[in-house]
Amino acid sequence: MTICLTFFSRKIFIDYLGNDLIGLNSTLQNILGFLNLAESGIAISISYALYQPLFNSDKQQIKEIVSILKSLYGKVGYIILGGAVVLSFFLPVIFGNTGVNLIFIYSAFFVFLLSSLIGYFLNYRQILMRANQQEYVIITTFKLCTIIKIICQIIALTQFESGYFIWLFIELSFNLIYSYILNIRINTYFPWLKVEKSDIRLLRQKYSFIVKKIKQVFFHQAAGFILLQTTALFVFIFTDLSTVTKYTNYTLITVQITTLLSALMNSTFASVGNLVAEGKNNHALKVFGELITLRFYIAFLTIFCLYNLIEPFISIWLGNEFILDRTILILILISTFITLVRGCVDSFISAHGLFHDVWATCTEAAINIIVCIIAGYYWGLKGVALGPVVCTGIFVVFWKPYFLFRNGFKLSVFVYWKIVLRICIVNGFIFIICCYFIQKWSFEIKSFFHFFKFSVLLFASYATISFIASSIAIKGMRDFFMRVMNMFEKRITHE
Repeated sequence: MTICLTFFSRKIFIDYLGNDLIGLNSTLQNILGFLNLAESGIAISISYALYQPLFNSDKQQIKEIVSILKSLYGKVGYIILGGAVVLSFFLPVIFGNTGVNLIFIYSAFFVFLLSSLIGYFLNYRQILMRANQQEYVIITTFKLCTIIKIICQIIALTQFESGYFIWLFIELSFNLIYSYILNIRINTYFPWLKVEKSDIRLLRQKYSFIVKKIKQVFFHQAAGFILLQTTALFVFIFTDLSTVTKYTNYTLITVQITTLLSALMNSTFASVGNLVAEGKNNHALKVFGELITLRFYIAFLTIFCLYNLIEPFISIWLGNEFILDRTILILILISTFITLVRGCVDSFISAHGLFHDVWATCTEAAINIIVCIIAGYYWGLKGVALGPVVCTGIFVVFWKPYFLFRNGFKLSVFVYWKIVLRICIVNGFIFIICCYFIQKWSFEIKSFFHFFKFSVLLFASYATISFIASSIAIKGMRDFFMRVMNMFEKRITHE
């Protein structure tokens, strides 16, 4: 429901606000994202530190670690606030040629800033929920608040002349409401978690490994941020706000889908942490094989549907004038595919606490910026979209698996490639064959009803064919299927 409402509201926002204001919102959020680099590393490092005490139900240790988290997030919040105030003086220069009124620019900037700060000063304890395999609590609360917020924003835009300012007010208000509800739910699950004023200096000495991990993870998070946030900024630099809107229409679709799928698949993060904490390497490797197979299956299915459906959807949703060049779509889908499949390797790296390959992340970020600048200068939007593909292709596809298997599993990376190449050959062959038959099959899409029928048929056909082929040819899929069947059998037996 949230995804459907998001797309519907996007149409309303574009119609009532225009391409420039939508592009402004996206660009401002990306600019503010640079200030959030100060947080980079804290969340992952704290989650890593919480796995063991949660596994052992050590309440005192959990309280101490959360106290450190509160202290660190508080300092980060003030750093972001100070940086944002300085940055605000340069907004007229940055957006001087856009033709957007400065009142709109400053109003949006400070609303997005305050919304970001709420996460640091009020929502810091949500990390505990993620580490304890209870991320569904965060997701359900966020989705509920988001649905109500979007409905209120649509009403504001369609019923009031000063709709944009009311839209911004609702944006900030619902972030506060979300924070209030979330903290009530956290108190329900952890009524004993009262973060008291502690001697943080002594706690940091006691948990010195957390600070060490934060320093290492910072560079990893910074590189990830550069991949996600700078692309839209380079689009703005080399094109205009209207093109930013068109580009973010595509990324809105891919991000909504990857966020939904990642929320489902990343629920295994904490269980992977517990698995590694047990120290059973053979069992961990078997689970890795199941999870990587599942991720590739979902990724191929997702990209197949997006490749064949995203352009008809945008045409019906917004109009043919919002469709971008096919090459840009392919580059966006390659980046999306890598994003979907990388989670398994990333989760095992985090569970092992392997964050010391700082050089790799710095190089990855540098390559992304260089490619975006050079290629963007010569090829515009196509060149900017190429940047994330090049750097993630080098480091996420090749380096990260090597790093995990050498330092985590203590095995040759050829074990990984033996698994992955078989998966890619089977799924890739099915992908090509199915795309070939779809091109031969004429199906006219003129309405959302036609789109729905076509997409269901497309999804069901590919999912079935790919699952049967994967179950026959790939051991990880068979193991995963048997695991699911055993779980159902146990549940039925207990009932």
